[in-house]
This record gives sequence, structure tokens and C-alpha cells, in this order.
Amino acid sequence: MVNTSSRWRTLFILVTILLCVSITVSVIGYTGLQADLAEARAETALAQAQKAEIQRELQRTLSDLESAQSDLEDTRLDLAIKTDEFVVLTNKFHLLSDELKKTSETVISVRSELNQATSQLFSANTKIAQVQKENSDMLKQYTSLRSKILARAGLNQPDRQTYITSDDPVVAARVQNVTGGFNNDNNKIWSDYNKMYHYVVNNISYSFDTYIPVLSVSMSDSFTWWQEYWRTPAETLQDQTGDCEDMALLLLSMMRNYNKKTYSIWAITITSKSPELLGHMAVAFPVQGGKLTILDPSGNYYTGMEYGYLNSAPISTAIYNWLAHWSREMPNAFVDGVFSETVDQEFTSTQDFINWASAR
Repeated sequence: MVNTSSRWRTLFILVTILLCVSITVSVIGYTGLQADLAEARAETALAQAQKAEIQRELQRTLSDLESAQSDLEDTRLDLAIKTDEFVVLTNKFHLLSDELKKTSETVISVRSELNQATSQLFSANTKIAQVQKENSDMLKQYTSLRSKILARAGLNQPDRQTYITSDDPVVAARVQNVTGGFNNDNNKIWSDYNKMYHYVVNNISYSFDTYIPVLSVSMSDSFTWWQEYWRTPAETLQDQTGDCEDMALLLLSMMRNYNKKTYSIWAITITSKSPELLGHMAVAFPVQGGKLTILDPSGNYYTGMEYGYLNSAPISTAIYNWLAHWSREMPNAFVDGVFSETVDQEFTSTQDFINWASAR
């Protein structure tokens, strides 16, 4: 019996201990649970606050997302527009590329044509230069020929003096043959002048000039025919013929060679304008004391011939007697000029010449 009671006591004690332990544990657990609950509540509140913050953040994010979506939509629209523009530009680029290709081909073709044209132009310029040179040479030849013809026609005034050839060896030889040379004796000089005059009269036959063409300044203009041809004294001696200016220039050259160009001697010309234009040439020289002597071999006239010997007379007398000699063939003739190697003077009247000669 005792053992059973002891076991119950022991069991009771154990149960009591267990109950106490259980109660203690429960109390401890409840207290911990309260603490945990408070902590949980705090964490829950914090979580709720974080949730609220997260929700607000999420709302902001959603708002930003909606804004971003709107911007994205705008961007997509812009991109679509830009894409369309890009397509248009691409098409234009292709068109321009095609045009550029065609232009390049055209440029190559034009460049080839230009090179060919440049070559042709160079060839043409070469030909033009050659033609211009030929034309220039032809013009120079024409101008030279024209000057020579004008000189032969007696129309080129500066060239008239070249027909006085007192230094020509042919003229000098003929003067020596006719006179024997210059002598300071005054009578001998007059006698030798007379010999040279008669030599020309007796040895040079008169002949009319044939017509020669007088060329105009421009090669394109027509030329005219002029019945005049001046011979040089040497040509007159060789041909033994000539007209008034040929005889006068021969005699003048001989006299200037004879007196070694010491004394003045001129070729003197007269002109008559009615009934037609006529001209004539002779030789004249001033004599001391205001006098003049005229030698006209083609007109068979000389000053003093009425007395039978060469002489001088006052300038007016000598001139008007000579003009009277030609009054039938050349009515109203007047002195229009004189020239020598150093003198070339034109006059408008006979009195104009008389005034000029009187002042020398």
C-alpha cells in the first residue's frame, strides 16, 4: 500500500511540477507573445508605412510611366514622321544620285567635246595667226607697192625729193662729159648751165607717160589710173626719153652735181585748172639782186632766150614771161610749188611764190 501511495504522491508532485512548469511556460510564452505581438504590430505599422510609401512611389512611378508612355508615343509619332521624311530624302537622294550620274556622264561627254573643241580652236587660232601674218605681210607689201607707185606717179610729196640724184655716179659722169667739171669763173658757170640745158634738150626726146594704177589706201577699194610716171635721172639717161618732170629732174640733178650743191636750184611746178587740170615742171634758181632764172628743157624755154643767151630777170618778170610761154597750152596757169633736196614748198598763187622767192 505504501508503495502505491508513494507513487501517487510522486506522480502528483510531478504533475504539479509539470503544471507549474506549464503555467510558468505559458506565462513566459504569453509575455513573449505579447512582446512579439507588439513588435509585430510595430513591424506591421512600419510595413504599412513602407507599403504606403511604396504605393506612393508606385503611383509616382506609374505617373512617370504614363508620362514616359506619352513621350514615347510622341517619340514614335516623331519617329514615324522622321521615317517618312527619311524615306522622302532617301528617294530624293536616289533621284539626285541618278541625276548626278547622268550629269557626270554629261560632264565627261562635254569635257571630251571641249577637248576636241579646244584642239580645233588651237588649230583654228594657228591658222588665223598664219592668215593674219600672211595678211600683214600682204598689207606691208601692198603699202610698200602703193608708196612706190605713188612716188612714181609724183603724188607722194616727200618722195619727190628722192628723184633729185645729184650724187648718182651716172649723173656725175654725164656732167663731167658735158662740162668738164666745175669752175669758179662766173661766166664759165653760166656757160656750163647752158650746155647742160641744151644737152637735155638735144638728147632726151619728149614722150608722154603711159597710165599706171594708183592704189587706194584700203585693198578693198578700187584703184584709179593716172597718166604719170616719174623716171629717175639715171633712167631718163638710159631711156633717152621722158616728159617734163623727167627732163627737169635730170637737168636739176646735173646742175646740183656740177656746183657741188653750193647754189640753190629748185624744181618749179605750175598748174592750170581750165579747161582741164594740167601740170608742168621746169628748173629755177635765184640770182643775186632779186632775180630768177628758169630753164624749161621740155618747153624749149629759158630766161633770156629772146636775147639768144641764158640770163636772169627780176623774179616777177622771169615768172610771168615763162607763164606767157605756156598761156596757150595752159591758160591761167600759176606756180603751185618748188622743191629740192632741202626745200618742199607749196603755193596757192603765183604771187605767193614771188613773195616767198623774194624773201630768200
